[in-house]
Amino acid sequence: MARATGGATPGGGSLGTRGGGAAAVVGKLLGGGPATSGAPPRRRRQAAPAPAPNAPAAPWVGPIPVSPTGGCKSSRIPLDSKCKGCPPKKDGKLCASTTWYEDTTRGSCGCGGRGHVEHDYWTLTEYTAAMNCANLDTDPAKSWCPVNCGQCYKLCTTGGATQGRSPKPGVCRIFKITNRCGDGYDDHTPDWCSQHMSWQDCSKNPSKCKQRGSTNQFGYPAHFDLQDYHRQITSNTTGLDWDNAEVTFELVSCSQWTGPKQVQCTGCSR
Repeated sequence: MARATGGATPGGGSLGTRGGGAAAVVGKLLGGGPATSGAPPRRRRQAAPAPAPNAPAAPWVGPIPVSPTGGCKSSRIPLDSKCKGCPPKKDGKLCASTTWYEDTTRGSCGCGGRGHVEHDYWTLTEYTAAMNCANLDTDPAKSWCPVNCGQCYKLCTTGGATQGRSPKPGVCRIFKITNRCGDGYDDHTPDWCSQHMSWQDCSKNPSKCKQRGSTNQFGYPAHFDLQDYHRQITSNTTGLDWDNAEVTFELVSCSQWTGPKQVQCTGCSR
């Protein structure tokens, strides 16, 4: 991934080089395991730089790719998409892109104490994720305690992928949102989390959703950055074997999440 977002948040949220995203320096730039483990750097799969302007008002440089599935206007076409239309859907359900990351801080949702959490803390061991900022709050620039922290989503593989390898279709897991991804939104560049419309607004207004910048660099109205500290996402032996998998998603009750039921992100008190 091109940038580490994650910004300085009150009381020690995600650490990074830019404001307010999921990926800490520990995850996106330096890689796996505790800071004291001496593990070699581990990087998330990166996209090549987009032929895009540095600000929304600048003219587009080069042609906009045309999606073979009638997708939303975007700077890239997914490697292997099973979804069609704008917003993209499969079997009547909205589709999203995913990546993986590693972040031992408490993140933008305040899950854990200041600094870094222990390697067996639930945000690292369970299915948790960062979500693109336009879907986390009516103010997408809010990098600390966005209102939709703690929601749960059911993600199911379509059998497609934006990059990497295409996974087995129909594999579903429930993920709890514990962090924010602002990649692209914060610096006005097409990227994984550069959407300027929420998935709900895209569903209500498909014509506006189809416009460049409404969705992310691959034309999806939502993006999930999946916590992979214990290789629960990418491992083909102990994990899901997902590598930038395309998924369908739906908001569900957190009673379906397999993680501990009584957890609270005490850094964000309302």
